[in-house]
Amino acid sequence: MKRAVFLLIAALLLTACNLSILDQGIADRVESVTPVENIPKKEIQFSTEAPGNVMATEAYYEDRINISWSAVTGADFYTLERAEVGKLTDSASTYVWTEILDVATGTSFTDRDSSLQSGKYYAYRVTAHTTKGMLSGETSDVCYGSLLAPPAQMDAAKGESFEYITVTWNQMPGVSRYYIYKSDVESSAGLGEYVGVVTQQSSSTVDETDLVNRFDYQVPKDEQGRELFFVIRSSGPLGTMSEQSNARSGYSLVVGAASAPKVESITKGDSVSEIILKWERDPSDTELSPITYTIKRSSLGSAESTIYPLYDGDQLDSDGDLLSKTDTNVVDRTVYTYSIIASNSVGMSPATIVTGYLLSQPEGITFVPDVGNGEYVVESFELPVGGEESGSGWMYDVVIETESGSLQNEGQMTAEELEAYVAKTSISKSGSIPFEQEPRHIRITTVNGNIRSKTYLDAVVGGIPDVPVNAVASRNRSTTEAANSAGVFPIQISWEQRGDYQAYSYKIRRTDNGMQTTTVSASFVDPNVSFATLYTYEIEALDPFGRSSGRIITNEGYGAITGERFKHIFESNILKPWETPDEHPDYISGDKKAIYDKVSKQGMGSLTYDEWISVPGKTVTIGNSNVSGTISYNADTAGVGGLIQFKYTKYFSEADFLFYLAGDASYSMNVSASGSGSVSCPADFETGGLFPASVSFSNLSVSNYAFEGNYVIKQHHENGDVSYTVSSK
Repeated sequence: MKRAVFLLIAALLLTACNLSILDQGIADRVESVTPVENIPKKEIQFSTEAPGNVMATEAYYEDRINISWSAVTGADFYTLERAEVGKLTDSASTYVWTEILDVATGTSFTDRDSSLQSGKYYAYRVTAHTTKGMLSGETSDVCYGSLLAPPAQMDAAKGESFEYITVTWNQMPGVSRYYIYKSDVESSAGLGEYVGVVTQQSSSTVDETDLVNRFDYQVPKDEQGRELFFVIRSSGPLGTMSEQSNARSGYSLVVGAASAPKVESITKGDSVSEIILKWERDPSDTELSPITYTIKRSSLGSAESTIYPLYDGDQLDSDGDLLSKTDTNVVDRTVYTYSIIASNSVGMSPATIVTGYLLSQPEGITFVPDVGNGEYVVESFELPVGGEESGSGWMYDVVIETESGSLQNEGQMTAEELEAYVAKTSISKSGSIPFEQEPRHIRITTVNGNIRSKTYLDAVVGGIPDVPVNAVASRNRSTTEAANSAGVFPIQISWEQRGDYQAYSYKIRRTDNGMQTTTVSASFVDPNVSFATLYTYEIEALDPFGRSSGRIITNEGYGAITGERFKHIFESNILKPWETPDEHPDYISGDKKAIYDKVSKQGMGSLTYDEWISVPGKTVTIGNSNVSGTISYNADTAGVGGLIQFKYTKYFSEADFLFYLAGDASYSMNVSASGSGSVSCPADFETGGLFPASVSFSNLSVSNYAFEGNYVIKQHHENGDVSYTVSSK
């Protein structure tokens, strides 16, 4: 950093003048370049009201949901929560909320979470907070958002009418219109010909996603009996179009076409590897008038595919008057829809539509803690695909794994017995049984006679979470949050939770005993930190009953300082140290005071060449080495001009915050008899320690015996540089 203070003074004109150029200095004002920094002049009272105008986009974008809200007076930051909505008609009191944003200083957020799914509504709510006392306001009303997506469930009629092909689909959340396209080829790559549009239905009593839309395509004569393919694109409120849906085939009926096949059976949970379809051979099938068959398969969200015939010469299995097809390209926990179509020389029959599935494990159990009663409660449980069909006769093997790792076989249960069992609130109760015998996992296998599901459901009941990892306290990190009254930004603490058991909450303790709190998110902001003080934090992950596996300690962290605070330190220690001797009690007496007296009290006219006055600096320990420095002063006048120079050799101000010059540096000022001049230094000042920065004097000059213009401070924060312009105006 360059500092040249050249005082060119005519001795005869300035005999009675004090060295006003040094007394006046730079006005205490910081003009922010990037970003704007506001130091409030008066206290703003925090309003505890809930954020208003909370809104989320519905079907605006395919990959994100935007949420916005109105600012709350005095709020320093906001937290945002999200819940997955089953049905809009469900009470919001049943939602399971997850905090997705714990530090938002603006009034909007874009949710780009990759876990967001099309076809679902998501609820959002916002709460305002202040760093002063960590107060929280009321939580906002709930708003709802959704992604823009084509219909997930869609079908086209196969031989149901002579005149129409009816296309049906489930409505998607937030959509305004649906555009239907038709093609002659089985390809979802091309949209084909636009054939119609349908407006989204609405209901005051039924969720719009439970409503089914339809479009009747009137078949022209030249397309009667032909297989056609349909796709749909959704349109949102802004007119944005979604990607196209999977294609579905349909056709109209023609007089004389084959009859619909009569299905005898389809396997439903009778195998873990294949689904077998059986149907009666058409009596009219003869060598002179053969009947051929086509089988199409689809599942929720998948494209429709032809599974028979796959190639020329592909044959069906036959057993007398029964024909069959075995489908092995299937997976468990999926319901497959099959369309069996018979064709003769005239045309295709109406499709016979049946569903089948493999034997699967139950879909899932979610346990949540009931802290008041010290136990875990089942929040949700779903039987496997087909498990709710009457007469299935399936049984369920239940095994419990305890804390000690031992397995307890609970035996086989019916569906009703299983639902009653997992709904018990005493599966894991703190203190009711020895710790080693507390259940940690429940494993359920579906049994159909001699067939067992390939996999079992392994549901985590609950346990003591592992010690958190990667705990970090920020160091010299500037934030968009407000700095405290000392000009220090908050310290941000973050960590990761790994292992089978998620934490119910976290306990955070600052090791100087200055702060202890609990939080449910894996991060925390500590605003009550002092200037240039190093802090470490202990973090424990707790189960619902306050138990933990141990604690982790962060690195030493400290808060960055504002540009205003940095400017004050720089001027009082480097640029104009003679102006603030009271801020440095160690240097008030002795040679530094002599410098102060000469600069402040000696008139320029009588100022003559002085020997260097050198002031020893403090000795400061950095790592394993001791570093000290000096501040030197020299003044020289010669008739019509003056020179004052300050030189710094590894000069430290206060050892506690390690603010020092990265190398030897000096600045000087030349002033003419009229009081104008320039400031120069060999290079920009570079500071190190806790608060590294560079300072440039390129726009600083002298006018009327005082500094004119500005200099630029560029602070090097952990998260990037921030520049400020310090002005003399």
